[in-house]
Amino acid sequence: MEIDRFFPSSKNCNNCGNKKSDLKLSDRTYKCVSCGYENDRDVNAALNILDEGLKILNNIIPTRSGELTPLESKSLDPR
Repeated sequence: MEIDRFFPSSKNCNNCGNKKSDLKLSDRTYKCVSCGYENDRDVNAALNILDEGLKILNNIIPTRSGELTPLESKSLDPR
């Protein structure tokens, strides 16, 4: 299972989902013009990747609560 390589993890706001299409590689801080969310660019991308991975897992692994949370996903780590 993989996240699509073209998933815009850096360009999407992790708070509201707004896409910042003019984000440059030199922009190290993500600032959303829609909701005001601000975070390190890489942290924003990591949170988006986590969310996307959980969406994919929720479609594959049924749980009692209906959704897999970040804490529950740690128990699936094979390490």
